[in-house]
Amino acid sequence: MRWHALVTLPIPWLASVVSGQGAEALPVAAVSAVPEAEPSRLSGVFALTLPSQYFFRGILQENQGLILQPSLELNYSLFDGGTGALTSSTLTLGTWNSVHNGPSGSHGTLEHWYESDLYAGVGVGLFGCGKASVIYSAYTSPNDAFPAVQEVALGLSYDDKPLWAGDWFSGLQPAATVALEYEGQADLGSDRGSYAELGVQPAFTVDLRADLPLTLAVPITFGCSLHDYFERSGRDDTFGYLDVGFAASLPVRLRRPAGESDSGLGRFGSWTLSAGVNLLFLGDNTQAINGGDEAEVIGSVALTCAF
Repeated sequence: MRWHALVTLPIPWLASVVSGQGAEALPVAAVSAVPEAEPSRLSGVFALTLPSQYFFRGILQENQGLILQPSLELNYSLFDGGTGALTSSTLTLGTWNSVHNGPSGSHGTLEHWYESDLYAGVGVGLFGCGKASVIYSAYTSPNDAFPAVQEVALGLSYDDKPLWAGDWFSGLQPAATVALEYEGQADLGSDRGSYAELGVQPAFTVDLRADLPLTLAVPITFGCSLHDYFERSGRDDTFGYLDVGFAASLPVRLRRPAGESDSGLGRFGSWTLSAGVNLLFLGDNTQAINGGDEAEVIGSVALTCAF
């Protein structure tokens, strides 16, 4: 279970890549004769992540065995480039999954398929620098490890990059989320709860060479209970967790055969290979269900394709 942003960005990590070469240039006459294609309104992101442990909002789900987390998100632009308060609007539909071969992946007919989430929502751009979103999520377990959960989340984010000099720094990228459970519950207690999250994701880009940018990021997320979310034995703990990440990413490119415009992975979108580590600090109740451990170190690698 995870909250889904309406615009999914590849999580930056560190990995090696194979660099590519540019396609041969067309003659000027040929270029001028080709009509300029209208940008597609449809875009998407596919990702495959391998974490060493799986925590959902500070709540332990699995810390043994192999964990695979494939996801797919599609975005359709209703309009873009508007002026005034409302500058863009996007519809989103996606799925996120977690497959385990540890203890949580040993239930039911589809024993290894621990979780399958579906989500849909709409996001709008505000004043050219902010975004607001509302998204519905259904968290389900194909192997019946937990009952289905439904929630609605409201999100706000601010793009502060223009406030900083230079293209090498993304800004702090502050964001806030409020999630409300209305059917079932993914939290610790027996009552449906409400959850709040505050985060920043500053990122720095360094050009290792002209066509090979390295992106380093330090995402920080604070999760807390607004009402009955991190509850245990009748007591609701406001502080759920603090997650501090250190991540890096490089683009993946394949060398193109002479005379061909593209080949291999490049035909399907822009690929990123990533790796990183997260330091997770837990509150009293999330710590209690984690065997009493107040902190965890979680490593991850990921392959992401934006198309």
